[in-house]
Amino acid sequence: MYGGWHYEHDLDDARFIVWRVAGMLRFDPHKPFYRALFVLVGLVFIGFGIAALRRGSMTYENWWGGLVFAPFAIIFGLIFIVGAIFKPSIFGNR
Repeated sequence: MYGGWHYEHDLDDARFIVWRVAGMLRFDPHKPFYRALFVLVGLVFIGFGIAALRRGSMTYENWWGGLVFAPFAIIFGLIFIVGAIFKPSIFGNR
């Protein structure tokens, strides 16, 4: 007995979670919807980076309160866009 739960039960839960996440990550990155989604995500990263630089700051806070270096966010966004346009297989299995 471990904390009111059986250890085997906890392992089953962990296996189920891993199975669900792996299932959600199986998608075809060559489909136009996913490519457009990755371009949109890239534009969001670039937008946050440019907004921070326009405010005169080299960093901004992400959702969890951590600092993000604005030029790095812009480069990361560009990588997303270029990857979605030219090499979508880097985002998932096919």
